[in-house]
Amino acid sequence: MDLLLTTDLSILNRGSEPTFVIRNKQEVIDLSVCSKGLLQKIKGWKVSSEPSLSDHRHLRFTLEINKVETEYYRNPKRTNWDKYRADLSRDLNNLQFRLGSRQSTERAVNMLQDFIVWAYKENCPLIERKGTGQGVAWWNANLSKLRKSSRKLLNKAMKPGLEQHWESYKDTQRNYNSALKKFKRESWKKFCGDIQKLLIAIRLLRSLRNGPNKTVEAILLPDGMFTNNDNETLSYLMNTHFPDSAINYREQEHDAQDKRVICAEWRLTRKVITPSGKRWAIKAFGSFKAAGCDEIFLHRNIN
Repeated sequence: MDLLLTTDLSILNRGSEPTFVIRNKQEVIDLSVCSKGLLQKIKGWKVSSEPSLSDHRHLRFTLEINKVETEYYRNPKRTNWDKYRADLSRDLNNLQFRLGSRQSTERAVNMLQDFIVWAYKENCPLIERKGTGQGVAWWNANLSKLRKSSRKLLNKAMKPGLEQHWESYKDTQRNYNSALKKFKRESWKKFCGDIQKLLIAIRLLRSLRNGPNKTVEAILLPDGMFTNNDNETLSYLMNTHFPDSAINYREQEHDAQDKRVICAEWRLTRKVITPSGKRWAIKAFGSFKAAGCDEIFLHRNIN
């Protein structure tokens, strides 16, 4: 109570439904608290009747938050490729540039990239991203039956004079928990075993890798102080693990001058980068390969 008074928190519990249930005791010992700012946004607090696989029961409530912005995406397979080619050809015919320097070449590449991306976005409609609405792959009828049976036995055991159902409830709860772990494990093994193609494995790796961005945290130094920024943290790690190394803080100098490309370099470029070589490299990718930072999708039927 002193904590609630000093922190200005509010109790969400409603009614006298027990939150902790064992064979010889049913009490309300689990509290849900929140700040004053969230109190009006929390609705429908209740003690759930779902099996929790514990002596403590689940506490459920709804948190009303601002409406999530609708997300949109484009599916390359729905692109009108005929119109895409027509629009891109029209823009490329009007494109005029001279390749005489590094800067002029980069400008031409950027213009070409802009035309390709614009033609794609104009001919590939935006699609609203919706939830799949599908359940988890490992859930099955056996788990539903065990959960339903566990819920019924718990309701019976909580009634006065029906304590004999506690042992049956505990046995069913243990079976439900074991079956839950078993089917989860088997489902994951089956999923991993079905990954035979390299493309599917790459997609799985990408989905597992694209988690929250990890940041370098502050490190406690020998003098009792903490590092203040990433540079200090990385410097300390380098000196600790590579004590004989030397850190070069000099920034790489960029020559901003517009240097002319010599003729010999152009001749070498024409030998290495040929239209047939570029066409072969592009066709080596799979159709509808995920776009990179340039937002350009590849399609086998595009020349």
